[in-house]
Amino acid sequence: MLTWKAGRKSEPWTVAVAHVAGAFSDDLIRKTAQWSESREVHIIIVDPDVCAGELHLRAAVEHAVRAFSEGRNISKYL
Repeated sequence: MLTWKAGRKSEPWTVAVAHVAGAFSDDLIRKTAQWSESREVHIIIVDPDVCAGELHLRAAVEHAVRAFSEGRNISKYL
């Protein structure tokens, strides 16, 4: 069962992790981008070979948000 929770881009963050098996096709990425834009939420698709699990993803999000709030961000957008 997948549970999707997401805050709007201007609201506090909620992080939800879902497992999807299979290849990341261009069509999946395009549809995901359209879905997230229409709902004003962020969705990040991660290759499971470079992720150690849900706690790893949550920690990465927390570190990124903190870096932006402290002005230490490397990327242009959060």
